[in-house]
Amino acid sequence: MDGTGSAAGFAYPTSIAVDSSSNVYVADEDVIKKGIPTSSVPPPVLQLPSLITGQCGFGITGLPGLVLYIDSSSDLAQWQEIGTYILVAGTNYFVSPTPPQSIQFYRGRVR
Repeated sequence: MDGTGSAAGFAYPTSIAVDSSSNVYVADEDVIKKGIPTSSVPPPVLQLPSLITGQCGFGITGLPGLVLYIDSSSDLAQWQEIGTYILVAGTNYFVSPTPPQSIQFYRGRVR
């Protein structure tokens, strides 16, 4: 299973190799999977928000397969997780699950 960190999985790994850039290659059934060091993973980018039918929405770009957690806050001190996304290639779109009741801030986190 493709994924980041503990979300990655293998069916029947048969061999493993590491190159000079610390990339890991695993032969798994009939495919070779590549793992890259977390320091090489570009951070996700949240695009400028917009209002879509009274709800806040924004685009997210990042490494396909990256798990991104979206948090919301009205005071920048207390955050509540409101969504989890596994990014696909291209731009992914987030729309808040409910219309904001007051000033609302959003952030994306990778664990």
